[in-house]
Amino acid sequence: MTHAELIAEIDKFSHENKSPANRMVPTSFDPNDPTLRGFPISLDWKWTSCEQALRSQNSVGVMMRLPLFWQLEVPLYKACKSSGAFIFVSDRGNMTLAAEAIRIAHIDCVVTDIEDAVMFSNFLSKKSLMQPRSWIIVHPRTMPRTLPSHLSEAVGAQEVHLFPSVPILEQCEILRSLRQPLFHIHSDFQWDAELHAITSRAKIPVTLDRYPLPFTITEVGPCECGRAIVACSNLS
Repeated sequence: MTHAELIAEIDKFSHENKSPANRMVPTSFDPNDPTLRGFPISLDWKWTSCEQALRSQNSVGVMMRLPLFWQLEVPLYKACKSSGAFIFVSDRGNMTLAAEAIRIAHIDCVVTDIEDAVMFSNFLSKKSLMQPRSWIIVHPRTMPRTLPSHLSEAVGAQEVHLFPSVPILEQCEILRSLRQPLFHIHSDFQWDAELHAITSRAKIPVTLDRYPLPFTITEVGPCECGRAIVACSNLS
């Protein structure tokens, strides 16, 4: 399935289905993408991997610095509510206010992407300001980059999303504790190693059939949780 074929399937689904049981999320992390569509996911979808990470690290206050266009603030709010943490949605451009929120509001976890994490962490370091105790990093449909050493020790979780709110790689508590770019394939997907592509399972309204990724996934061993551990690498 090419991206154009996926867009055609989404257009067909949108025309034939007006079900209130689904909400739409962007098919791109770029608001200027000319092929942008709304990808349907269930209203019941919960960001369980994020909630589990917040619980395991006993997060008190969570700062969201992901672009609002990604529409992850509602799933994150629900994850925070279930885990007992409060949420503060921060303007990515106002790092001074964000730094003050960490200092005075007991915010100990920041949810963002790697580019913002590096910029914000560097800002805090240059100003000799308090760093958050932990970070949750969302990689947008790209191979997870190696984190700078000053960040890797504080990262509480990493995951890769195909589209915002559609995680394809996630971490269990064991992998989170290793603080490395090692993952489990999300249960909503299966991997085709020959085609470097993923196929969705029945839970997702629009089927992704061998949809290619810009990187490959390799099984590197079993996890104590019982699932296979995978690592990402560039396509040769």
